[in-house]
Amino acid sequence: MRREAEHVDYTQDPIEIPCRPSVDVFFSSVTRYRSKGIIAALLTGIGRDGAAGLLALRSAGALTIAQDAQSSTVYGMPKAARQLDAAIPILPLAALGPPLSTARLAWPRRLRSARAAPAIPSPRPPAPPTLLP
Repeated sequence: MRREAEHVDYTQDPIEIPCRPSVDVFFSSVTRYRSKGIIAALLTGIGRDGAAGLLALRSAGALTIAQDAQSSTVYGMPKAARQLDAAIPILPLAALGPPLSTARLAWPRRLRSARAAPAIPSPRPPAPPTLLP
């Protein structure tokens, strides 16, 4: 990954990683350029790509979230993150929005780069659909 000011670009490096684009490479690259005020989520996908990078982000102080097994189409990438303890919390897809929004709004723009990731509230389960007569 290459960074110029606030622009991020993918490169062919590292050549030994077969996934293109690689979530692990992307997440690990983010930790080189910024360590505070990061929010990352790993969603459904095949394999382990993203789990090690998510752990690197969490170790750097990022808020890291992964999708749960029940709402995942393929529970590979989020499962690998859970096994590494790279994401807390593990949430259903429908419950990801509120904690991400809350965490994002909790960091005023001028302070985002100086603060660690805040704790996020436990999400409420989605309301049941209303049936019309």
